[in-house]
Amino acid sequence: FNAEAHSHDYNKNLFRIEKNLTLNTPANNSCDNCYEVFALPFASPYAGDRTIVEHPADAIASPFGWHDLNGQEGAESTLTSGNNANAYEGNDNFGHQPDGGISLNFTGYPFDQEFSEDFQYEDASITNIFYWANILHDITYRYGFTEAAGNFQHNNYQNGGAPRDALILECQSTFRPCNASFSTQGDGIPPVLKVNLCGDKDGAFDATVIAHEWGHGLSD
Repeated sequence: FNAEAHSHDYNKNLFRIEKNLTLNTPANNSCDNCYEVFALPFASPYAGDRTIVEHPADAIASPFGWHDLNGQEGAESTLTSGNNANAYEGNDNFGHQPDGGISLNFTGYPFDQEFSEDFQYEDASITNIFYWANILHDITYRYGFTEAAGNFQHNNYQNGGAPRDALILECQSTFRPCNASFSTQGDGIPPVLKVNLCGDKDGAFDATVIAHEWGHGLSD
């Protein structure tokens, strides 16, 4: 068993920026397979604006999309879960996941980079960490972190390695404030990445934290 926890300076990337005050954007109802996130290359609200990306899954790394489970066309999940990752709220609304519906439309969620008990912006937070976990899966796949190399996938599409180990993502956790962690027990057992709150900062909006912890899973 391996578990790593590290202190992260969320304030560096998630301090108050006037242009990113609370945003209540309408859902793009014509969008299909869409995520409203701080998309690559923008790691956080400090780097750029939240935008809508459509069909971001890599055709080689995720040939049936991010919401696949059975290796056939069509999504098996309309939630923030699928072949590479399963993202949910890990705090007072434990297990909550946004539902993108049949069109997988994860847009229009209210956002503010500052968390409070009254305004947690859960759906925006979970969508952002789900997006980044899948992006990291697809990028590292291209560089050799494939099924045979022990990557994190529920279905390995007959490409070797042990299946049923999609990455579990818990966000807005308070277990270790101002920390994040990655634990893994080997190929075939789902690893767990937790991104915790730091006061009023939510690390799920800081991709440097997510990527840092992902790196522990890659190296371990």
